[in-house]
Amino acid sequence: MGNFLTARGWDVNNLTESQLNEARQHAIQDAKIATFQDASKLADKLSEIEHSGKAWGVAIGSLVPFKRTPINVAKRSFELSPVGLLKAITYDAAQVKKGNMDATKMIDHIGQGLTGSGVAVLGAFLAAQGIFSAGSSDDDKEANFDAGMGQQEYAINIGGKSYTIDWASPAVVPLAMGGELYEALHQKYDDEETAFNQAMATVSRMFDPMLNMTMLSGIGSTVTSAAYNKSNPLFGIASNIATNFGGQFVPTLFGQVARTVDNTRRTTYADKNSPVPSSVQKFLQRQANKIPGLSQYQPAYTDVWGREQKNGPDNVFARAAYNFFSPGYLADAKGTQAEKALKELYQATGDNSVLPSKPQKYYKDADGVKKFLSASEYSKLTSEGGKISLDAIDKLTKSEAYKQMSNDERIEAVADIYKYAKDVAANKTYGKELDGTTKLVKESGMEPGLYYAYKEMQSNFKASMENYEAFDQTFLAIKNDKSLSEQEKNSLYHNLLIKGNDEATWKKYTEISDKVTAEEFVDALTQVKYIKGIGKEELSDETGAEQAKAEATEFSKYLDMMGYTGEKRAALEDKFGFYSMIRQDPQNYTFDMLKNEGNTYERDAISAVESSGMSASQYNQIKTLANRLQAGVDYEKGKSGAKKAAQAKIVSQNVDNYDQYAAVMSALGLKRFDSLYSSGGKLPKDSGLNTGINVNRSSASQKTSSAGFVNPTTASNSVVTSGYGGRNAVKTSTGYSSTDHDGIDIGGTGGNLNGQAADSIGGGKVTEVGYDENGYGNYVVVDHGNGYTSLYGHLQKATVKQGDTVSAGQQVGVIGSTGSSSAPHLHLRVHKNGQSIDPRTVIPGYK
Repeated sequence: MGNFLTARGWDVNNLTESQLNEARQHAIQDAKIATFQDASKLADKLSEIEHSGKAWGVAIGSLVPFKRTPINVAKRSFELSPVGLLKAITYDAAQVKKGNMDATKMIDHIGQGLTGSGVAVLGAFLAAQGIFSAGSSDDDKEANFDAGMGQQEYAINIGGKSYTIDWASPAVVPLAMGGELYEALHQKYDDEETAFNQAMATVSRMFDPMLNMTMLSGIGSTVTSAAYNKSNPLFGIASNIATNFGGQFVPTLFGQVARTVDNTRRTTYADKNSPVPSSVQKFLQRQANKIPGLSQYQPAYTDVWGREQKNGPDNVFARAAYNFFSPGYLADAKGTQAEKALKELYQATGDNSVLPSKPQKYYKDADGVKKFLSASEYSKLTSEGGKISLDAIDKLTKSEAYKQMSNDERIEAVADIYKYAKDVAANKTYGKELDGTTKLVKESGMEPGLYYAYKEMQSNFKASMENYEAFDQTFLAIKNDKSLSEQEKNSLYHNLLIKGNDEATWKKYTEISDKVTAEEFVDALTQVKYIKGIGKEELSDETGAEQAKAEATEFSKYLDMMGYTGEKRAALEDKFGFYSMIRQDPQNYTFDMLKNEGNTYERDAISAVESSGMSASQYNQIKTLANRLQAGVDYEKGKSGAKKAAQAKIVSQNVDNYDQYAAVMSALGLKRFDSLYSSGGKLPKDSGLNTGINVNRSSASQKTSSAGFVNPTTASNSVVTSGYGGRNAVKTSTGYSSTDHDGIDIGGTGGNLNGQAADSIGGGKVTEVGYDENGYGNYVVVDHGNGYTSLYGHLQKATVKQGDTVSAGQQVGVIGSTGSSSAPHLHLRVHKNGQSIDPRTVIPGYK
């Protein structure tokens, strides 16, 4: 009142009755304004509508349960802002000029606008310093990720803590508007967005605080409900109104008590398996969350990493004080190193695929039927996947490999980790079967973050250099990474470089792992790849035996240089012995062979190749063409991406469509190849052959191996149809075949070997002739001496009897399909000193 009297120039000692009444009314009005109780035509109109009927009463009561105060808070937020200042110096000035407004009122509005504008500038400054955070991102993934790091909307951030101040509206609205302006001006826009669209987006963000921090938030949530129910927006609005109205019957006090008693933050989950409608489930759970004694039985709220969130301090008394007396929310806002690294990667690239997201609430079973998860299953899936992802990304971002990666490579490595975590979590939650790289890494027990870091590095090397060079560079990077423990290095050697090469290489290693270390084995394997890689150009101008001799000489020099002697040298010579192995044409491979014996990339991608519509023979022809490219001839040697571009051209020319192109490129171990695809290609001719390495070639059929053995059949069209060791189970006459194959299966190209002779691979004595209904069917076992025995299975019949003496190449049976068999073929098993070995290591011309 004193300020009013002074502004009018009235003498307080000589006031008239009318002056005193006017001063009193002004003071009363100021008090109402200060407490947001001044008159509001909008509030009066809403009250009038609310009382005009029951339906309107429910609708208005749920959307705006309190009217005059929140409406005046919203109005004051407008006045205390740069927009209010603009209105004061334009519209209000015009009204004063017309005599419709008192000049003192306009001056008050200008003062409010100036104050609000100054606070907005302060908000922008604090946002720039990271002290104040405005609203969340429009990108849901980014908003959820930021929330997981403890970042809150409209909060002060100091010392790793975040405290919300939206409760101080309207005073803080201009502060929030300044923060929003700063965020909008520093937001990345697509290059194609016009300046006008960018400006409108900036203005829109400035007005967000008015929507989110005033009575308009209830209306905003209703509009959002309508937007989410695109098929029936009216139902969305009605559902929101009903929920808001019903929720008013549980006192706020109950919620405060519930959050004090139960320190786990709760949420809602609609179980699609329940007959109760989802909207009803969520409504009931929302009310239960506010009732002491019931909230503990509701689903826990988890962040995007699956971590459960708390309602306050661990101490119950501190939590009570926090829940009853603190108007804002306190949170830790530090973030882990992994989260900070992901945030930096996102800010640098704008690719939100690097940010985590919660899983779907359903999965499809083997028959394609959608199965919905219960609340407990979804909670487990989220927490398992989130923990695996965060731990793996933490290991990834701390590795030397990550530091050397480009941002594109980092994005790929992160994507691999998310896929791994998703599959492993699904396996733990509902039994999803693991396969490919995911199965390899999970069963190995190694750190997935390290595996995918170096797998991506190897993939990048392969895009610009020869395969043997890429292998060598990856090996050296692991070997020289001082941040890795010896155990971690060995895990990478085992799973990425040895098993990742192929199963046969892993078997070689396990057979001599007591004599050589993993590092020594990989080093020798690198040398072998190098010798093979340069052999045609530098070791000899000859072919066949001469080149094989030159290659063997080079490997011997390597062993000398390393100083290997005794058992170690003998083991490496045995496993990496050089020989002239002439493989059959690529068209003779099968998808089963590739799934069982292919490298890591093939095992991951070969199912996509098969489903794309090409045959195994066509894939292998394309693969051969792509891998025959020579540096300096077909592409510029050492140039980044040159080899990948050349391979992409070859693959594009030999496929019918993009799906086939993408599947083949992935099987070759390549990534980021979309832009390299050129349409207009055509698949190569399919020969119709469907088998593997030719067992009975004219160059080897009658030769004797170093072990003294010959081939088990003289049929010219015989081939290996299933290799030794791990394989996918196939349907047989009695069920399914084993996944651990103790021998090799020999069939025929363009037909089968049914009725052909099965011959003994060496001289010896027949020790067993029998029948195994669920296994080998009719079979014969021959003891060759020196610890060697051989078994011939699935025979139509045996042509020898127990105790007979046979010579090498002598018939012992007739090839058939008895026992557990999928088609006519010969199963050959070889034992050495009681242990099974790969028969191809003793058949002429094969290791």
